[in-house]
Amino acid sequence: MKILFCNIGWMKHYRGQTSDDQIINGGSYNETGVGLEVTNFYRIDNYCYGYVYVKSQSLDLSRIAKEEVVNKDFIDDVCIVWVAKSPKGKRFIVGWYKNAKVYGKPQHLLNNGDKNPDIIDYWFKAKKNDCVLIPDAERNFPYPSGRGFMSSSPYTYAAPTLKNYTQHEIEVVQNYVESVKSFINNYGKTPKEQIALEGDFVSIEYCKEKETTKTQLIDARLGQGKFRKKLLKLYPECPVSKVKLEALLKASHIKPWKDSNNEERLDPNNGLILAAHIDALFDKGYISFENDGSLLVSDSCKDDLEKLHIDINTKIEIPDKTKKYLRWHRDKVFNK
Repeated sequence: MKILFCNIGWMKHYRGQTSDDQIINGGSYNETGVGLEVTNFYRIDNYCYGYVYVKSQSLDLSRIAKEEVVNKDFIDDVCIVWVAKSPKGKRFIVGWYKNAKVYGKPQHLLNNGDKNPDIIDYWFKAKKNDCVLIPDAERNFPYPSGRGFMSSSPYTYAAPTLKNYTQHEIEVVQNYVESVKSFINNYGKTPKEQIALEGDFVSIEYCKEKETTKTQLIDARLGQGKFRKKLLKLYPECPVSKVKLEALLKASHIKPWKDSNNEERLDPNNGLILAAHIDALFDKGYISFENDGSLLVSDSCKDDLEKLHIDINTKIEIPDKTKKYLRWHRDKVFNK
């Protein structure tokens, strides 16, 4: 699979700017101060037309085609991987075009439809069925920083050479590219929870922590290792259901993994030991806890809690250092 990574601004839909979908961290490459990537998933005649800023106004097609002979103005069957910096400052893969046509020079399309934009500038063209935009809330497959990866560059050919990089640096990039190819090929075939887990593992692999810390982070993400052991000392049983059998207990983060930094991910005060069905309710925001330990129940599931024989008057013990995490859960996760 020929592949090209492109840096663009962050949007929900990329179908033109609207009042509730303004580009964030995008480029100001035209007189309106808005990067032209805002229409990258705007469909015209069953195609999407992709833009990335190319300062030289020329793409080196031979760098993308590799072993293929390039003697024309475009190449086919390239996978364009769109990368954007989220509002929180981290970069993630937001979508891709498979089997795209890539042009060496910028192209211009006159849109004769009744919607803006009237003219679309583009470098890539792909059939709409080959274009995938990951929903905003599910974008968790990271794009790393470091040698061989895009920093502020608008695009990268994803094929560093020994001329500029060490063998180790090349292998790091190549391993990442292979993980991206696997992610793209399995997208839609794998449960969302597994996709999220794989994205988190990639994020851990390319973070700048020591190997021992990386191992601890992986264990914590799985609810295992030192994180689970420390939590079991704090909560030898599920404080809500009183279940003690460890096989039925889950080590759950209070402030979700995706919203925590590495220190918070390893902090046992950012965790609870809960029975699996209680954990599911807590994770989805159907229940939470006050700082005094009182159980909070969403109006949407009070009847179901009675069927599960969960006492809505439950009160659990909350360590002082856990209260800040519960406050976050109540504000950001709990469905009041």
